[in-house]
Amino acid sequence: MIFVSYLQFFTNFYITLIIIVSFQVNDCGSSITCAILQDPRVANCCKDPMKQNSQRRQFPPLFAACLKAHMRDQTSCGFQNCYGQRKGYVNTDGSLNKQGLLQEYSEQFYKQPEIFERVKQRCIFSNLSRFTASCEADRLQKCLFPFMLMKCQNWYDYGSCQGLRQYIDFCAST
Repeated sequence: MIFVSYLQFFTNFYITLIIIVSFQVNDCGSSITCAILQDPRVANCCKDPMKQNSQRRQFPPLFAACLKAHMRDQTSCGFQNCYGQRKGYVNTDGSLNKQGLLQEYSEQFYKQPEIFERVKQRCIFSNLSRFTASCEADRLQKCLFPFMLMKCQNWYDYGSCQGLRQYIDFCAST
């Protein structure tokens, strides 16, 4: 029981510290710290069903197949390209298929068309070179992540989750 309490404390402390440091670095003009949003613990701050989905250990078959095929391939974009090709938004040469992206993300954001418009503007029809990554699919993922978090409508706003929604909005605009 005590171990769990310590673990929760250090997890909350870790997220809070990173968010504080990230705000300070971003104020200097660097958006690279928005990568902290990709930490799976951030989703725990969402009160919506998204939180429960992030805690499941089962992956959809398509995701699991690409993950298994490219598990040892951490430095290249094997997984991202595999998944994107199977979903129809990455071409065999690794370039992005804009029509496939529009179809995939219009379905994911059908309940929030205002967010989808921002996704189109910032990620689909934008130059993604502002993101540091070795391939287009990984740059796309980095661009999309704050928008995927914006799908959550209800956030906890205490402890390490305090101010997170504003930070997500900030990262989506950089």
